Amino acid sequence: MNWRIKKKLKYLFILFIFLILIFYLMYFVVKNKNLDSCLNGVKDKGEIGIDCGGKCPPCELKNFKFLKRYPVEFLEYENNIDIIGLIENPNENLALKKFIYYFEIRDESGNLKETTRQKSSILAPLEKRYLIELNYPKPNFKIGSIDLKIIEPSKKDWISSEFRKIPVSYYNFKTRSEGNKTIISLTLFNQSYYDYPDLEVILLLYKNADLISVNKSIVSLKAEENKEIFFFVPQEFSNFTDFYLQIQKSSLD
Repeated sequence: MNWRIKKKLKYLFILFIFLILIFYLMYFVVKNKNLDSCLNGVKDKGEIGIDCGGKCPPCELKNFKFLKRYPVEFLEYENNIDIIGLIENPNENLALKKFIYYFEIRDESGNLKETTRQKSSILAPLEKRYLIELNYPKPNFKIGSIDLKIIEPSKKDWISSEFRKIPVSYYNFKTRSEGNKTIISLTLFNQSYYDYPDLEVILLLYKNADLISVNKSIVSLKAEENKEIFFFVPQEFSNFTDFYLQIQKSSLD
């Protein structure tokens, strides 16, 4: 390759780099211009309100209410533990399409010893949602407390949404013994004309107001479908005196 060709290639490379820089400069100018429209105090560019709605954060964020976290409960067994977290969204017209959570496990002295792996979930308007960690390996220290931690969602994770009750009911709740297990069965009924894929069905068993067992099942229901589901619990929990059933969606509509 002679020096003339090398010189031309050098100029072409410099021109290529220059064009890339121009492209990125234009991209950031347009991007910042769109962002500025959400901060200019004017209702423009498809906004529903002043600097909110459309491509900007939902207008409901202006009256945002903080999420409420309830004390975490946990059940200890011989080799594992079940962790039961509960979170509430008090916002009537605001949903979280995704948030990240995990649990912190502390010893009796309050020292942080372990954290569970991060998981994601959703939160509908006015929803109380159970966040369950089943069969977590039992730590080799005495557990003092477990805390639910939520990684702060970004504004883009919040969306405008209306409260909608899940039109799924249950009936025919029965129990029977089989070997060293108790089988709990019930029938779910989808009262709507819409399919509900991947519903989370959570069953909490109580004895004299104390939580003794938690179970979780994933169920898909077609429109107006009846479906029988089963939970298998150790025989030692067959003497429960009360139960609570929670049905929650795995994704927003």
